[in-house]
Formats: sequence, C-alpha cells, structure tokens
Amino acid sequence: MTALCKPMTDTAFAHLYRVQRQGGRGKARVQHPTFAAAEKEARRLLGLFPESTFYILHEVARVRMVPEPPRPVDDSPAHVFEAHANWVNAHG
Repeated sequence: MTALCKPMTDTAFAHLYRVQRQGGRGKARVQHPTFAAAEKEARRLLGLFPESTFYILHEVARVRMVPEPPRPVDDSPAHVFEAHANWVNAHG
C-alpha cells in the first residue's frame, strides 16, 4: 500500500466549509457552501458557548491508502508508462 495525496481542486468537495469546536468530540457534520456561511455559524455557536473557540475548516486535499501499482511484465519504457498511467487512472 502507498499513500496517495490528491488536491481537492475542481471537485464537489473543494468549496465546502465546516465549523469545529475546539476540543469537541466527533466530526463537524454540517457542510457550509461558503466561508461567510461557516463564519455566521461559528458566530452563532460562539453565542451559545462563549467560552469556546471554533475553527472553520476547509478541505484542500485528501490522503488515502491505495494498492501498489503492479510491476510491469515488460520493462520497456512505453509499457512501464502505459501500466503506470492505467494504474493512476484507476486509483486517481
């Protein structure tokens, strides 16, 4: 297995924001479409919990484990390139 890091540009998740309470348990579940909406929610929550600190989170990349690419049978540069390209497209 190897780690694959993929920037979140041009995806459905690239423009979502979440608000997390410092020391809060669990995940920030509500997704906000804009920074302004997340900031509004953070200020609302601050009114309920004035002793707390809230973070506005924005996903910029994902890192996940993927299987190692298979070793090419033919070691010619064209075959190695094609095998790697097929693996990248499959695990993208």
